[in-house]
Amino acid sequence: MLNFLNRVIVTILLLVLIVILVPVAVTPQGVAQLAASILQQVQVDAFSLSHLIVAVVCLVSVVICLFLIGLEWRRQAVRSVVIGGTGSGATELAIGSIAQRLREDLEELPQVRQVSPTVTTDGRRVDVRLDVQTTSDVDVPAKAIEIERVAKDSLARLGLQKFKLRAKIVCVPGTSSEPVPSSEPTPLPPGAPS
Repeated sequence: MLNFLNRVIVTILLLVLIVILVPVAVTPQGVAQLAASILQQVQVDAFSLSHLIVAVVCLVSVVICLFLIGLEWRRQAVRSVVIGGTGSGATELAIGSIAQRLREDLEELPQVRQVSPTVTTDGRRVDVRLDVQTTSDVDVPAKAIEIERVAKDSLARLGLQKFKLRAKIVCVPGTSSEPVPSSEPTPLPPGAPS
């Protein structure tokens, strides 16, 4: 979206510049006289409503321009991390792939209901925050060690050596790791007495 907006603004500014430069190139004295006569006709009272409207429009335009400049020059979020490379080449891994692998590996663990990984990077190092929902009957210290081990193994298999790992475990009340018995009666085999 921002690239499209940049193209529109630059195109408009360049077209306005062309419209100004062509007459200046053909008749510079005529353009100067026209500009001088227009500026002489401008009369603004110090405290008039028209002056106030012009001032407000100009200040709003300046704020919008400063905001757009800030958007243009802000640092873009890094969406991948360098995992290897030799010489002039490098291999990058998308942070979405890291999050997906962690989610898949950790949700396979018993007593883990849901995992929500948040992965950020500066391009070289990965920061991982795991929000893990477990059953209420889980042994939290043991499960924390297991989650950390599996997460570190997953990150190592992805080729990541520099990472910071934090996990938050939430025991979901009313859940159990034991299977819930079915409320439907078990069908009898054919020929069995009922």
